[in-house]
Amino acid sequence: MTLKDDIKERGMKLLTDPRVLRLLQSEEFVGAMTALMQVPGKVGDFTSEQSERFARRFGLASAAEVEELRHRVARLEADLDRLREARARQA
Repeated sequence: MTLKDDIKERGMKLLTDPRVLRLLQSEEFVGAMTALMQVPGKVGDFTSEQSERFARRFGLASAAEVEELRHRVARLEADLDRLREARARQA
């Protein structure tokens, strides 16, 4: 029996335990589990906000601003290439 099978079997046994069934029906437990599942997203949002605040405070560009500037430079380079080609055709 593999580890995965063993874990599945133990999980199924837990789900048939009346104490676990009572816990799963508890509103407090469900609310706590829901809140727990939201933690990674909230931590990520908080981290992003703090890094942007840090960047603004020290006059640094945020990751979003750097990405926007990269796209803008790429568009300007493409425009410049088109202008050079048009100028070469006229000459």
